[in-house]
Amino acid sequence: MTRETSYDEIFDAQAHFRLIMDSMARPGKLNVLNGVSVQPPGSLNRASALIGLALLNADVSFFAAQNADAIGTYFTANTASRPAPAAEADFLFLQGLDHPQGLEQAKSGTLTYPDTSAFIVIDVAHLSLTRDQITGPMLQLQLSGPGVDGQQTVFVAGLNDALLTTLREKNVEYPLGVDSILTDQNDRILCIPRSNRFVVGGL
Repeated sequence: MTRETSYDEIFDAQAHFRLIMDSMARPGKLNVLNGVSVQPPGSLNRASALIGLALLNADVSFFAAQNADAIGTYFTANTASRPAPAAEADFLFLQGLDHPQGLEQAKSGTLTYPDTSAFIVIDVAHLSLTRDQITGPMLQLQLSGPGVDGQQTVFVAGLNDALLTTLREKNVEYPLGVDSILTDQNDRILCIPRSNRFVVGGL
């Protein structure tokens, strides 16, 4: 995999980093990472690739649950980061319909150093603030906690209950836990910090 020639490692990375931080500060808000013609491996949402390009560097490691060789080559070539097992990785790139094993193994930090936990990026099919924008099976997430005015509802397609159950279990002992971002096929992102809670309903 060759390097992304259309991606500006300063301008684009900073712009996307600001959007990621905005989404993290406002759980339930959908931001869009667009404007860059990158070509990641086919199993990776473009927004997930842009998150990796913005956040990965030579000092961190990553784990990819699917198509690990191609994604590993892609991120190593473009960020100098290195692949690692799920239990050791700083970033985990998962698919929304994956078995939760990788997430179960993710680092949750320690009480002394909660910031040593893993950061989770999950590819889903579709994210929307309104139900009528999605056809077929979907989940309804109701988020609450810091940064949310009361509750915020988000509809998600391409995400299984088991992954969300594991995510909830990972974050039950705050400040331990993992911060996560869902990305969809339209470049939207949704952040779920470890400090937030959510309930899930099927539709």
